[in-house]
Amino acid sequence: MKKLMNSPSTYVDDSLSGLTFAYPDLVRAGKAGRTIVRRGGARNGKVGIVTGGGSGHLPLFCGYVGPGLLDACAVGNVFEGPTLQSCLDAIDMADAGAGVLLLYGNYGGDRMNFDMASKMTRVEQVRTVLGIDDIASAGPHERHKRRGVAGLTLVFKSAGAAAERGAPLEEVTRIAQKTVERTHSIGIAWAGCRLPSADEPLVDISDGDVELGIGIHGEPGIWRRPMAPVDALVAEMVERLLEDRLPESDGNKVVLMVNNLGATPVDELFIAYRRAHEVLTANDISIARSFVGSFATSMEMAGMSISVCFIDDEIEPLFSARLFTILEHSMRSLTYQDVITAANRSAIAARAMEAELNAADSRLGDGDTGTMLARLLSTIEAADLDKENLGDTFAAMAMAAAESTGSSLGTLISAALFSMSRSCGSRSELPLVELSALLKTARDEMLSLGRSQLGDKTIIDGLHAVAMAIEGRTTQDELALAADEAAKHAIREFKGKPCRVGRARIWTEQSTKLDDPGMVALAGIVRAIGTPHSDP
Repeated sequence: MKKLMNSPSTYVDDSLSGLTFAYPDLVRAGKAGRTIVRRGGARNGKVGIVTGGGSGHLPLFCGYVGPGLLDACAVGNVFEGPTLQSCLDAIDMADAGAGVLLLYGNYGGDRMNFDMASKMTRVEQVRTVLGIDDIASAGPHERHKRRGVAGLTLVFKSAGAAAERGAPLEEVTRIAQKTVERTHSIGIAWAGCRLPSADEPLVDISDGDVELGIGIHGEPGIWRRPMAPVDALVAEMVERLLEDRLPESDGNKVVLMVNNLGATPVDELFIAYRRAHEVLTANDISIARSFVGSFATSMEMAGMSISVCFIDDEIEPLFSARLFTILEHSMRSLTYQDVITAANRSAIAARAMEAELNAADSRLGDGDTGTMLARLLSTIEAADLDKENLGDTFAAMAMAAAESTGSSLGTLISAALFSMSRSCGSRSELPLVELSALLKTARDEMLSLGRSQLGDKTIIDGLHAVAMAIEGRTTQDELALAADEAAKHAIREFKGKPCRVGRARIWTEQSTKLDDPGMVALAGIVRAIGTPHSDP
């Protein structure tokens, strides 16, 4: 059996290097480079979620690091648990002040090293939930002895979504444990796999045979028999999963996952899914969400697993939350090209609003906001922004803004762009789910430099409203709609309130009757950025 590798000794590290080259938002970290974390680190105030396990199962485990799922992953050798140091590194790097949840499969090496690391870490609050979804690995009266397999990824999803929404550690832990108790998996295989350093298969399944209940490391299953039609095999698998359901798993709605163990054609996964759907429907069980593909593999093992998670009204919305990992990489990120497009649309909008903004500013100011903003954004539009990463693109925009004007509003905009440049660094893409945090960084920089505060009735109040409204949104349509509504709502909200900074603060009574020109400008720019037909 051939393998695509340089040598067994470099297999894991070569794979991790390739992973992080391909997906720059993932970073190799830790003393041995065997910890995968989000670029930019853990998000302040969010519960950190850590997993870990042996290599050979991608995308399990480190493929689930990303917004909406995991914060760090400790990586072991092929089919071996991660080392104590890698576990410790993962815990420490996932901590952002709200505690850390350890969420991994119930395997001896993984459990022992994470247990030791949780006692050694500087992190004060650490909780653990074990994945125990493999029903073939122990009977119903010994559930605590079961292994964690593909169903663990469903627990990542619910716990990760809860953490991303700001739930505290105890709540995230409860959600994870509840999902574990409602998740059941079973695998089947008809050809084994071989370790990179081995000459013989880890498990040898005779031609023409199939083994039900095989583990993801080749652990023995329930039975081995001659291959049968897929309808019969899948029916038995699903019926066993339904029989294993706990009484407290109320409701008749499930998340269904058909998982490729490594070498099964996608066509055949859908053939299996068809039958699983039929059996569940015949049992009056509806399918709320479906996942078909490679989620937890076992090298080149030919086989599949089926997982069901019984969901209720609390868990179901968590499976609809957005995420960003190597599994959902495309069309969920902001690139430097997107920023350039936004800059062009902003300049067009500013020129169109110039007279309107000047008129609004003249009522309590010097009447040049529209002209200044049009000049600033046109200067940015004309600048060389093609820098191939977000940090340099935002920096070029900031420099152009600074060179175009010395006005207070222009300087605040330049400072905001510089802060966004520092936050993005050399990243080529930013998950859309992180855009809210980026705008909050810009907001805080403007507040600090301007020595102002929220509620002063300035452009910063509009920016704050937009940043809060787009939190958790990860598609362009969702973002555009939420941002547009928030910017317009901010203007309405501050109608009748006085301006507290700038020249307008002198005329308290008059300012309560007028809209702030900066907030009006922001609303127009936000609308233009989210409207494709505004392009020339």
